[in-house]
Amino acid sequence: MLVSGWRIAEACALDMDAVNWRDQTVAVEAINIRVKGRGIVRQEFPKTEKSWRVTPLPASAIAMLARRRDRLSEFTTVLFPTVQMKLRDPSNTQREIRESRDNLGYPELSTHSFRKTVATILDRAGLSATEIADYLGHEDPSLTMGTYMNTLKGGTKPAMVLQEQLKGLF
Repeated sequence: MLVSGWRIAEACALDMDAVNWRDQTVAVEAINIRVKGRGIVRQEFPKTEKSWRVTPLPASAIAMLARRRDRLSEFTTVLFPTVQMKLRDPSNTQREIRESRDNLGYPELSTHSFRKTVATILDRAGLSATEIADYLGHEDPSLTMGTYMNTLKGGTKPAMVLQEQLKGLF
């Protein structure tokens, strides 16, 4: 989530088939949702029309996903399953982070913090509101500007910026 800016439900639904290993991109194709009487299901479309997107990722993030693929492929095609190899519930994942964030040393940490961090890094690197909105899957760049940005202007590509800014993290 820290390199993609994806919503928690998007990350929880990430399937190995959504990754283009050669091009180092990942497609947002689905979200995990809770359906009464059925539990967690993979909704085969994202939150909004604009949420469907192909996200270029830094090479280090693709390498991390490849390691997960190699460890999990005999059990599931989902890249972030539960320990039982089932679909992960976004709400439970948020709760788990809330319960452990003090121990991590980040008492304000939430899954939304990752999206905001990505937007801040891209903003400081000079990307436009439209570029950041596209990367985050926002319908309206004004939402991105009002919620995530300091409205700095400029324009390099998101994956290269994140690769540099988060070097050594993965």
